[in-house]
Amino acid sequence: MKISNSEIKHFKKYGFLKLRNFYSNKEISSFKNEVNVLKESKSKKIAKYYQLDLSGNKNDLHRIEYFYSFSKVLKDLIDSKKVAKLLFSLTKKKYILFKEKINIKPANSREDRLHQDVQGDWLKYSKNFITLTISLVKTYNKNGNLIIDVSGLNKDQIRGKMFEVLNSKQLKKPKFKNQPTQPGDILLFNGFTPHKSTKNLTNKSRDQIYITYCESKNKNTRKIYFREKFSNSPPNLKDNRKKFANKN
Repeated sequence: MKISNSEIKHFKKYGFLKLRNFYSNKEISSFKNEVNVLKESKSKKIAKYYQLDLSGNKNDLHRIEYFYSFSKVLKDLIDSKKVAKLLFSLTKKKYILFKEKINIKPANSREDRLHQDVQGDWLKYSKNFITLTISLVKTYNKNGNLIIDVSGLNKDQIRGKMFEVLNSKQLKKPKFKNQPTQPGDILLFNGFTPHKSTKNLTNKSRDQIYITYCESKNKNTRKIYFREKFSNSPPNLKDNRKKFANKN
């Protein structure tokens, strides 16, 4: 898929971009199958995080991370020329993998509170980040689609405190807009772009793949990040939620 000049300008101006049908039905089917394999995997090398559902009685798997070396299908996706060309078209710079995760958002799960990704203390690793979000299912407000600040006024600097939920009052004239997607659609946003999502009030999970790339000359940036993250927020079998909703 060739990206247009107007799409490049949109990303630069607003800090995010939605592209329809970036992946085919066949590709999405392959990604979904692999995600299901990872969900069932007993490997301790893959990082899994659980959280309580809205009732407060059930621990559900809601996030999988650190699977790059353990899934050929998703490794090929992350390293694909298709993605590399897209990122270069948007920035004219080369980006490397920073982190990979699957957000499951199971049925009857809580919202993800407003935040900027860089609030996870990311700026010590790089100054620039782009996250590629791939929708594996239809997303809409009732099952927790992403809601992004589309004002373009808060895309260049950190507004909130580290590891704390962002308050809309800390933002400059934000304009939040739902970003519903179909399977195969992608959303791209930079590390400063404020975003959140609603509760999943349906009976099916809302699965999305999030791949974050960064501008760094240190090829070990991802390893350093995960080493420090696992030290501070190791994979869990029980809900250990903190103030910062997404524990980036």
